[in-house]
Amino acid sequence: MDQNLFNKVYSIWSNAKPNQRIWTNQLAEDCGYPSSESLRSAFRRERQRRIDGKEFSSKPEKIFEEIKSEGKSSYRESFEYHKDGSITSERIIAIERDNLKNPNTLLELHGFDVDLWDLTHAKNNYWEMGNRHTPNGKEVHYQSKISVKPKIKPDWNNKFIHNLFNNLKNKDLSPLQIIPKNFKKNNKVLLLPIADFHLGLIATMSSTGNEYNMEIAEKNYKDVLLQIKERIDGQEFEEILFVIGNDFLNSDTLNSTTTNGTPQDSVVFWHDMFDKALELLIVGINTLVEISKVRVINVVSNHDNQSMYAIMKAIDYYFKDNKNVIVDTSQLFRKYYFHGKVLIGFAHDLDIKNALSLITSEAKELWGKANKFYWILAHLHQQMQYSKQGNLEIMRLPTISGWSRWSASKGYVHSDQRTQVFVIDGEHGILDVMNIFV
Repeated sequence: MDQNLFNKVYSIWSNAKPNQRIWTNQLAEDCGYPSSESLRSAFRRERQRRIDGKEFSSKPEKIFEEIKSEGKSSYRESFEYHKDGSITSERIIAIERDNLKNPNTLLELHGFDVDLWDLTHAKNNYWEMGNRHTPNGKEVHYQSKISVKPKIKPDWNNKFIHNLFNNLKNKDLSPLQIIPKNFKKNNKVLLLPIADFHLGLIATMSSTGNEYNMEIAEKNYKDVLLQIKERIDGQEFEEILFVIGNDFLNSDTLNSTTTNGTPQDSVVFWHDMFDKALELLIVGINTLVEISKVRVINVVSNHDNQSMYAIMKAIDYYFKDNKNVIVDTSQLFRKYYFHGKVLIGFAHDLDIKNALSLITSEAKELWGKANKFYWILAHLHQQMQYSKQGNLEIMRLPTISGWSRWSASKGYVHSDQRTQVFVIDGEHGILDVMNIFV
């Protein structure tokens, strides 16, 4: 094997991870050898010649990794699966001493994806065997035993956020094809809520009596945006209040559970659900901002608390240079919006008997300036109007989503799939309520 070919093969070999070093017939063919075994034998002979000549004497750990990756150790690996979903793995690994305390390195050397597994226990024993192929005649190992468990919550690290935005680069997030409208300072606000969307929920006729999945959810969402455009044709607004959250995603963890761990019927992995939610919301904001300025409010809820926080931070970053988009990233369970003399409280749910005391205490200063007062709730998947508490009106929103096996088993009443959109005047309060059916 000549110098150039050896350097080529060695470069491929040394840059690969130990558990990814596989001799293939394709590699052999590319190098001019009839089979992978013939290339492997030629490479080993040339490498041994260089070892004997002390050409690799300064890098004994690399030699060890090469020999180990060829399977020369007779130590038998073992995997033990436990009822709680955890796994115990035991194997001989090649690792530098400084990396023995690095959980991600140990996970990778045992073949676990660091994005999906957490290291819970590790024990590493020094292991030394004789080997004539190494410069000092010895081969250094570590007998490594680790226990791992599946990650429940995503790891919000820089790598994840970087990949998230890279995924968005390849998607068309341009506004839907509609006629642009102009912003006008006329004391009117358009309130557009998407409540209990449950993106990722899977429902079938045989199990729930309705069909719902990612494709239906996306269609319903875009139908609402297009219908709104038609319904408000000719009207102008100071601002559009885009109210999201309210269980926009069906689950919040890698194990398809709510934030607090309740299992959900989700049709896709959490990562795909998260990506699609962010994509849809950016499309929606880009579409609405063609009409007027847009204020985005996240109503914190029980299904997707941490996911929506991350999505709101991502949206805020995405629109950071757009002066016509304002994003509320706070994690308050109740939000208040004040326009003219109108005060609106938003919550996913609350004890109705406490509605008046909450808004008068939490929004005390705004209460004193307003003459129209509203609570707008979600959670029960149907439109409801409660008895007024003094001047306070309390209403609950319907949804464009399907319903789950759980809600069907409880016998909850499911109304038509729709959302309600409100035209609000700063002096007189709610002027118009539009029902948008899908």
